[in-house]
Amino acid sequence: PHEMFPRFRKCLLHPNDHEDPTIVSGTYQVQKTQVKVSAKQEWQYVQLEMTIQPQYLLHGRWGYLSFDRHSSSPTNDFESWPSDRVDYEVPEEPFRFVRDKRL
Repeated sequence: PHEMFPRFRKCLLHPNDHEDPTIVSGTYQVQKTQVKVSAKQEWQYVQLEMTIQPQYLLHGRWGYLSFDRHSSSPTNDFESWPSDRVDYEVPEEPFRFVRDKRL
């Protein structure tokens, strides 16, 4: 939601000085239409896997993503089996990616 933009902006501009406990920093990787987001919280690692939906064009640009997987692990081990990975339910409906110049 748009009310999150000021909070994200403050975190990005002052990464060591923000006091918002709900915002965690992480990394993302894009390969064609696949997006992987990784973040670390104090007690666990989180990984989100999403797909850029090509059927939803928004003014000539891709504007929608869909969740493929949402996982967490206390050891950052998402690939080996057996693993301590916990998978969560993800929504089936795609969601709109909102670009904002403030970020």
